[in-house]
Amino acid sequence: MAGWLTVTSSLVVVVCLYLGAWVTVELISYTPIPKQELTEPTSFIKEMKDGFTYVHTHQMLYGLFIMMMLGQLTFHTTLGFLSVYTSAHLQQSSIIYGFLDSTFSIGGIVAGLIGTWWWMKCKDRLAVWSLLIMAAGLALVGLTSHVWVAFLGFAMIGLGTSFVRALLQSIQQMATDPHFHGRMSSLRMLGNQTSVVITGPIFGIVATSQGAYMVFLLLLFPVLLGVLWAIKQSKHPAFIEITSQQSA
Repeated sequence: MAGWLTVTSSLVVVVCLYLGAWVTVELISYTPIPKQELTEPTSFIKEMKDGFTYVHTHQMLYGLFIMMMLGQLTFHTTLGFLSVYTSAHLQQSSIIYGFLDSTFSIGGIVAGLIGTWWWMKCKDRLAVWSLLIMAAGLALVGLTSHVWVAFLGFAMIGLGTSFVRALLQSIQQMATDPHFHGRMSSLRMLGNQTSVVITGPIFGIVATSQGAYMVFLLLLFPVLLGVLWAIKQSKHPAFIEITSQQSA
């Protein structure tokens, strides 16, 4: 749509899809079941303090949060700089940008289809291989100016980021006491979004001075450090137990 339709027409299509989703949700019938729990109200500060205390006593969560942060950061940065990369580095039209964007999303679709198989295949090395796929995709995108190589690179980034964001989040939820699921989700989002807020302006300056391709090469370094962290994480007894049980 970005290449063949006007901006207004593209937005109309998107709005119609949202309206269709809203109508679909409204058609769902259900019977609300009120649930009353006698719980004492607690302050926001105490809730957050308990959450940080829980993470500190379950330190495997630190590693999971860091790796998911890398997946989220790579995902958002790729979407943010894909158009600039296509125009300035590949010197291609908006049609190619649309196809690259679709290829990136197709990588995520493939990850959703084979996620269970990937978990069973990799087990405790799940994070290691997922981050390596991300790193390989970033390297291809950053080191090439050939369109077809870029297609492969963005497909691998989409595949790797989806593995990291979805499967490692599942591990984090399985490793978390149900009473702390909400607080751990809040801390996870805090880390994910903060990383994007901090690095966004930095990457913008780099793209302006060095080129959009350099953004992907810069991302490669923290991802490779994440691979080293994932190797260490794969030896954690709780991580091995969770991944082995799920694959059994």
